[in-house]
Amino acid sequence: MTTETTPGSVQTTDNLRIAFVPDGNNALSVAVLTANTTKLITYSLTPDGWSFPIAETEVNDPRLTQGVQGSKPGSSKYGPIALKYVFGTVADVAKAALQLGVSGTIVYRDILPNATEWAVGQKVDTVKVTCGRQRKDAPATDGLYTTSQSLYVQPGGYLEAQTLVA
Repeated sequence: MTTETTPGSVQTTDNLRIAFVPDGNNALSVAVLTANTTKLITYSLTPDGWSFPIAETEVNDPRLTQGVQGSKPGSSKYGPIALKYVFGTVADVAKAALQLGVSGTIVYRDILPNATEWAVGQKVDTVKVTCGRQRKDAPATDGLYTTSQSLYVQPGGYLEAQTLVA
């Protein structure tokens, strides 16, 4: 018998929504997120096509004669975000929106079903990015045409748990 409560879990399948909002728009506005300028890219991405690494440096904190040396967290580096997405049809979303040098904001919402429309009060993470080069991946037998791309995080550009507004 356990002595603590086992937390529930949420399946990732269909419970993620990722959008790209071009610069010059309020990425936290539901009106902007539902406008034609905002591009939903979630289902353009392949299963291995979303990676947002966060690296943290270590600051050593040594003390004279102490047998165990300490350390503290240092600065953080966000990204680049590594994307991999499908392309090749007239319905291309990601490839058309994420052109080299274009800047904007990735709006990332998890836990809620993808089919749930953006709504005031929802919590999202935002990442201000500049798009790197699109690199066609090598074709594979019985595979899909895909493109890999890095999105470079702008200084101070990552914010967690932002609230959507009208």
